[in-house]
Amino acid sequence: MEPSSAEVTCNGRKRKRIAPAAHEEVKRLKTEEGEETLESELSSRSPRISVLPDRLQQPITANDLTELLHYAALGKTAGVEQPSWCRLQHQKKVKAVNVVMIEGLTQSHFYKHYLTLQHLRTNYSTRVTFTPSSTDLASGIFSSEVPESDDPSVSKDTMEAGFTKSQTLSYLSAVVVLNDVFVLFNTDAGLRIHPVITKFGTKRRGLTAYVLPEEEMVKKRWPVKGMPDFQDFVCTDSVDCVTDSSPLYGLDCEMCLTEKGYELARVSLVDSGGRCVLDELLIHPHVIDTSLLYRREFGQRFKLKVITESVLNRQIQTEEKTGHNPIEDALAALELAQYFIKKGPRQVVELHMEELWGYRIIAEPEDLAPAEPAPPQSHRFPDVLQRHGRSVAFLGKRSDIALDLSNQQWLNSDMEVLASFRRQTRCPFLSVLQLPSLSNHLKKSFPHLEHQRVCAHLRDLCVVLAGPLPSGSSEQEVRRLFCCCGPLRNIKMLNTSVRVHAEVEFELLEGAELAVKTLNGLNMQGQSIKVQRPVYESMLDADLTLAALMCDNNSHLYAVKLNPVNGQHSQPKTKSKLSEETVRETFGLFGSVERVALLQQSGKHARHAIIRFESSEGKRAALNSSEDLRKENYLVCPSLTPHHLPSWTKVTTPTTSVDPDKDEERSHMHISSQDEEMDLLMGKLDRRLQKLFRYLPEGTLSVVVLLGHTSDHGLLPGLCLMEVKQES
Repeated sequence: MEPSSAEVTCNGRKRKRIAPAAHEEVKRLKTEEGEETLESELSSRSPRISVLPDRLQQPITANDLTELLHYAALGKTAGVEQPSWCRLQHQKKVKAVNVVMIEGLTQSHFYKHYLTLQHLRTNYSTRVTFTPSSTDLASGIFSSEVPESDDPSVSKDTMEAGFTKSQTLSYLSAVVVLNDVFVLFNTDAGLRIHPVITKFGTKRRGLTAYVLPEEEMVKKRWPVKGMPDFQDFVCTDSVDCVTDSSPLYGLDCEMCLTEKGYELARVSLVDSGGRCVLDELLIHPHVIDTSLLYRREFGQRFKLKVITESVLNRQIQTEEKTGHNPIEDALAALELAQYFIKKGPRQVVELHMEELWGYRIIAEPEDLAPAEPAPPQSHRFPDVLQRHGRSVAFLGKRSDIALDLSNQQWLNSDMEVLASFRRQTRCPFLSVLQLPSLSNHLKKSFPHLEHQRVCAHLRDLCVVLAGPLPSGSSEQEVRRLFCCCGPLRNIKMLNTSVRVHAEVEFELLEGAELAVKTLNGLNMQGQSIKVQRPVYESMLDADLTLAALMCDNNSHLYAVKLNPVNGQHSQPKTKSKLSEETVRETFGLFGSVERVALLQQSGKHARHAIIRFESSEGKRAALNSSEDLRKENYLVCPSLTPHHLPSWTKVTTPTTSVDPDKDEERSHMHISSQDEEMDLLMGKLDRRLQKLFRYLPEGTLSVVVLLGHTSDHGLLPGLCLMEVKQES
């Protein structure tokens, strides 16, 4: 819709007042922004995890987390869809999945010890509230079943990953022998049990798929550097990495029988053009064995002469020739490898099944009794992973989980769990670690009372004290004065024998921040009032906590729309109505606005907004223009409340009411020995988790779950932190 001329004129006036400062700020940061964009483009190819905006402030359950683990570990190739509540980009590049479960800790503990948990708060960019479960989370993960896909391509991909013993036996029931020729009924069943297909699958691949791993070279007695009996061999000066475009050479060795047994008489190496390029004893680390490409059952091999005649329709090693021609043999081996790579396993088997392997595929006769159906496959998460060749491990206290005992390690402390995990020569693809130490410590106290203390401390971050107020001031007058800064949760009038003060509690951290910033020193009925945060021993580091929270929200801004407040008014006038369109129009001058969240209570107009810029420069430009915005009736401050919390009260509301007599003591005002001990334990936990994170391979989806707590007093929410480890 086109704006009216009046709107255009009004907007033009705004630009004249605000735009110059914003333009200069953006211009000053142009180079810095370009560097950030380039870095973002380079890193965008790596796996990334994020929560959908409309689900960010909704707690997730154990089922939601399991849904993510299924997708991260298996992906769409196994028929698993993206989770409904988050997005994992570039899932195919995920190298491993690591889950750490910390018992006894809640979301409130995390923010109470926010400064201590430096690793968790800086290296995990995605957080979401976790609903504690009455059942064991590890047991739920391992006993969960992967949804069966209706996509026919999925079963084909699964087939190529390998077969269980029961599957193979069921397919063998479709095979009969007639006159020494194997007859396979049903083409797909026949191909599935073929030794070439069971080894290489059906898809056509590059040459790297057929290069022998070192352990198989040792097993097949290929020359390997450092192995006995090969000390006199020359090692080729080869690169460590082979690609599908690497040159391919054919090699043949001729042996002769001497009094010392068979000895090498001649080596011939030919390039892709058939030219002989080497006559030496040699060791080469990258080998494709032609006899292992065209493999037979039970590890038997065809002779090169037989394969060449059947596949290349060419005869070698004929009787009229004296001995073998190694150049001819090497050329045949080269062409057979090139043919196999070009055609792919499935086409090679289909074209040469009868003449080379002695199989014949015919239609299944009607009178042939159907084969016994194979037992249904297990869809349990660890079973599906192991069928895909991916390792699974659990480390923690003894638990009744649906996982083979060989994949479990029962340990009693955090140190034992982490030390055992780091001793493994190779990181398991899916690893679930259970850290019990903090839970053991918290059980010594009363969890619900501890939680009340933690909540009371966090609550004070949203509280300001105002006064002295004019004599006779009411709660309603205080509410009208402070509601311009943010949604209010509670107001408590503090009446002394001489003066009146008020304790004002906001729902958001930003409300208290704006109140101190804008209302301190306000002249109210000829009396200057002081607005300040509570001064307790437990609040001495409040400014550091708020600064750390502000760094997390580096591209978010909090804004309020109101009429001017000055010394001539006892209170702000009616708030102006906010809309997403007006917010984008005003703040788009400072940088591209990615998202606007209007904060409004039911049945009321929106009064406050959280603005997310595409980069931190937009937020900085807006803050530097706060005086110009004030002239346009906007109050702004950095966003402080974490994105996943609809309000700070979600971490400050105790699950049970406190005895009023005990509440008057306000024991949380002082730092107790319990607080100091807990802070030390949280610091140790954070350092251990940092060491674990460093050990994880790049591309690992790392999930840390503070499990929360369930009791007769209710649920104490936990917290789920997620990050994909990027290249350092």
